[in-house]
Amino acid sequence: AAAETALQSIPREDKSSTWLILVIGDGNNDGSLLSLPMRSMDQCEEQGAIWMSSNRTISWAGFRQYLGFECLEGR
Repeated sequence: AAAETALQSIPREDKSSTWLILVIGDGNNDGSLLSLPMRSMDQCEEQGAIWMSSNRTISWAGFRQYLGFECLEGR
């Protein structure tokens, strides 16, 4: 639902878009990617930095987490 709402906020007449790609993994070949539409590259970089510095994304119970993000432009 949140992703659909975010996607609807991108103007239809704009053929290009910016995507925040979030990465999380456990170091054992088990990971996930999530793509979220952003309004601009600046917003994407800002949100990616928030993702990386969040206290909520730390490892738990001794498991090592791998976090990352990338901003991509595409159609």
